[in-house]
Amino acid sequence: MTIAPTTTRERRREHRAWYVYDWANSAFSTTVAGVLFGPYLIAIAEEAAVDDRISVLGISVAPGALPSFTITASTLLSAVLLPLLGAVADRTSHKRQLLGGFAWAGALAAALLFFMKDDNWELGVVAFLVANLCFGAAAVVNDSILCLIADPDERDGVSSRGWATGYAGGGLLLALNFVVVSMHDTFGLSEGMAVRLSLLSGGERSLVAVAFLVALFKARPSPFYILDEVEAALDDTNLGRLLEIYEELRENSQLLVITHQKRTMEVGDALYGVTMRGDGVSAVISQRLRDTEPA
Repeated sequence: MTIAPTTTRERRREHRAWYVYDWANSAFSTTVAGVLFGPYLIAIAEEAAVDDRISVLGISVAPGALPSFTITASTLLSAVLLPLLGAVADRTSHKRQLLGGFAWAGALAAALLFFMKDDNWELGVVAFLVANLCFGAAAVVNDSILCLIADPDERDGVSSRGWATGYAGGGLLLALNFVVVSMHDTFGLSEGMAVRLSLLSGGERSLVAVAFLVALFKARPSPFYILDEVEAALDDTNLGRLLEIYEELRENSQLLVITHQKRTMEVGDALYGVTMRGDGVSAVISQRLRDTEPA
């Protein structure tokens, strides 16, 4: 039995959403993992080195070897965890939620690389390990979604176009970052700041991940959605656009949104939270903001 979209229009819409995610996640693999992370990590580790050595979990390592150790550790973690995740992704009915969770976590971890400076190589190593693992996990889940949105005779073509879109997106961002880094004086930036901004750009795929999820929500409506901090990394303009989408979705669905954003809370029907009273005892509180019309 197939659960792929039944009409050509629905199928093409979901295919485009699938392509867009590849466009977004390739920013990390090209700009961050492929080009900038290794050389910049070496430069930061050299600042922290004593007698040209640093200590990694008690092991004396040359700064130039640190990227190799980091990538090896990431590969070993992926080899252990991703096959298990693949089995879960093939069987779960919550593929979109898994994809969104890994995409957000990976994007935020990649964005933390911006704060790797001076001699703080440890932050860079940990952030990269988390980002690369989430990158692989999101790719596994994204591949499992292909079986839902395309019939067997379409999958080779859809997959090929997705890969091509990914290479185009990753290559375009890499080219822009190359200009920024190589001409940093023209933009009034130090070389270190130019590299850090380029590393930060690899985390911007979170915005496209949200767009992908919304496209799936609209193409395959559900009566109930749980959204956990999905707007955490959005600026005011994009938050406003997301809230407009919330308003559209709530017309036919119920939304449970976990958030710390005041603007998001203001559009809700009711608020639920946990607070601590003066005596140190936690209490659950609720406040209805608007009356809902009877169905």
